[in-house]
Amino acid sequence: MARRYQHTPGDLEDLIQGGTLGRIRAVERFDPSLGYEFSTD
Repeated sequence: MARRYQHTPGDLEDLIQGGTLGRIRAVERFDPSLGYEFSTD
């Protein structure tokens, strides 16, 4: 998916890293006691 937003060759790694950091942040903030399931689909 990151390849769609790649404009220069160096951008791909930055985009992937940004997505990974976003997922890490989501996992840290996730509260299963609210009754929701966590999914990365």
